[in-house]
Amino acid sequence: MVERLFSSATALIFCVLGTFVFSKHPESPSNRTFAVTCFWVAVWISSNFWQSEPIPSRWAAFLLHLDFASAALAVSAFLLFSLNFPTPIFRTAVVVRGGLLIPTLGLVILSFSDFIVRDIGKYQSGVQLQFKQGPLFGAYAAYTILYLLGTYLILYLRWRASQGIDRNRIAYVFFGITSATVIAALVNLFISQQFLLPTAVSRVGVYGGLLLAGSVAIAIVRHQLMDIEVIIRRTVVFAGLAGSVVAVVSLVAFVTQDLLGQFTGISRVWSNIFAAM
Repeated sequence: MVERLFSSATALIFCVLGTFVFSKHPESPSNRTFAVTCFWVAVWISSNFWQSEPIPSRWAAFLLHLDFASAALAVSAFLLFSLNFPTPIFRTAVVVRGGLLIPTLGLVILSFSDFIVRDIGKYQSGVQLQFKQGPLFGAYAAYTILYLLGTYLILYLRWRASQGIDRNRIAYVFFGITSATVIAALVNLFISQQFLLPTAVSRVGVYGGLLLAGSVAIAIVRHQLMDIEVIIRRTVVFAGLAGSVVAVVSLVAFVTQDLLGQFTGISRVWSNIFAAM
């Protein structure tokens, strides 16, 4: 129950953060690409978490494919964001985006076939969803590493060339992206392929996304990241209200689930459904 709430809150944080950044300056390329990045990160977090939950096998398999597809899109969005933050590097942005997105779209399509992952197993309590590598899994891993290294290099070079407030902004973004993506890539692409990990360990990469969200939030408040000015008092009040609503809803759902399970004798799955309603 706690893990479900935590993962849902993590995905929601990225949705809210992306929407907030986009709404402030929708005309800015860096704001737009960051919002797209947040969306695909949220999709990846949700699919990565729920694929190892007790759900029908066909849905678990679909979520695993969506996991790989959304990760490919998120990695590409990170690279596009680095090319546009704090200002666009190339004037021929359409050509650059097209060149970067062609391999991305190819891998997204292949993610829903057996070329990336195959022989997906069934739910096993307490361990991650099992699968075998497809013939193009190595190409997928190489794509991920190449795009992430490109993102790191561009942000680092921009940090080296910048001064003043822009240097501080880039530093926060660089730390958030590198820490979150390195953890996620290590756990999901490499460690999980060598060992049978408990679900709690396999989801470390998911929760690592909070490092990115936290770094961006701090940079917005302290250094007006992406030219966003935040009124602290209103932000704190909104966060407090949102947290209170989440806490109340979670408490009601938790109590309802337990009562339904104890006094009606229905299964945990049905009690979860009724509690959510």
